[in-house]
Amino acid sequence: MIWPIALLLGEFGLRGALAASGSGYSAEDVRATLTRLREQNREFVPRPNSDLPWNPAESERAERVVQPYLGYDIVGGLQLLEDQIRSFKDAPGQRSFRIAIFGGSVAQIFADEGVPRLEQLLRELPRFHGVQIHWLSFGRGGFRQPQLQAFLAYLFALGVAPDVVINLDGFNEVALGKQNASLGSHPSFPSVPHWAQLLARGADRPQVIALAASIRDDQTALDEFAAWALDRGVERSALVGTLAVRRANSLRARCLAGFDRYTEALRSGQARRALIGPALPADFEDPIGASVAIWAAASRNMRALCEARNILYFHVLQPTLHDPGAKPIHADEERDGAIDADWLAGVRAGYPLMREAGAKLAADGETFFDASRIFEHVTEPLYYDNCHLNERGNQLLAEAFGAQLVEALDRR
Repeated sequence: MIWPIALLLGEFGLRGALAASGSGYSAEDVRATLTRLREQNREFVPRPNSDLPWNPAESERAERVVQPYLGYDIVGGLQLLEDQIRSFKDAPGQRSFRIAIFGGSVAQIFADEGVPRLEQLLRELPRFHGVQIHWLSFGRGGFRQPQLQAFLAYLFALGVAPDVVINLDGFNEVALGKQNASLGSHPSFPSVPHWAQLLARGADRPQVIALAASIRDDQTALDEFAAWALDRGVERSALVGTLAVRRANSLRARCLAGFDRYTEALRSGQARRALIGPALPADFEDPIGASVAIWAAASRNMRALCEARNILYFHVLQPTLHDPGAKPIHADEERDGAIDADWLAGVRAGYPLMREAGAKLAADGETFFDASRIFEHVTEPLYYDNCHLNERGNQLLAEAFGAQLVEALDRR
């Protein structure tokens, strides 16, 4: 009897009452949230946090693997890199222009959702009439400086030299840098939650095996519950749909807590030295300041690498939701934008420092665009979680820095 009653309650307006009070989910939100939580739950990674737009066919390609120069990569990234290297030489008589985009998952998603608008702006330049623009995406979930600097140098060594390098970064540097320090790892290292589980040493200890098994049990429970809820159309009832989302979020939180315990267990084993990095106590006193200094120094290095090859280096400081004053937070963003305490601390303390450091980079001649405040008067929802933009947000981001990119290209 509970299920029919719940459906009737939904038909008689409970959904509207819940939505008005801020405690309910629309039918579309219920399906989207359950689907997203189910997909995020499939990787054995502490905080995957929407590194890729949801696509069932992409789950295997999104699996992380060890990469000797970058710490880690994803299977799809390795395959894509092979294709890009193979096709880098122009076909005979073909006029082409190559633009590479570096950064974390925000840059990765921008390459899909922001690039079409950015290309429209570039097409206004006479130089692109009859020219094919090739977009090369080197954004990876969790990547941060100096990984991006290493990635660029590695590509140059392989003979991949685009005409323009766009570096869209900032959030991972301060958010994950602060988290690294809290986990006992150097701020310059790859994100510990993203790559700790790839370090095999210590993973065969009974304690770690038990934790891994427990996490898998919790992941299975979440996957089965979300599949059950989606198959039965729980979104048709405001009450049941909202309760289903809350239950799925609770299961997801249990998975994340298990991941934290698993990461800590790895850190206590033989892999500890591989995770903590150089012993620089001064950096740990101010991990956010250290992260910003690393960010700025790595950006200078990327610029130098590009200028030595007559490549335009264009650096964009990405906007993010929890940077105070960056955007009026919509109710949907408030609901879906929960953020880790370390990430929040990193953003709040780090973004003012990056704006200051970015101004110095620009004063030194770097083509730098501070996009951190481009949404300060935009009230519509542009973020679908704590840092990733929806399609509209990516289009606005492209428009925000596209004009400066056009000017920079026009001067060359």
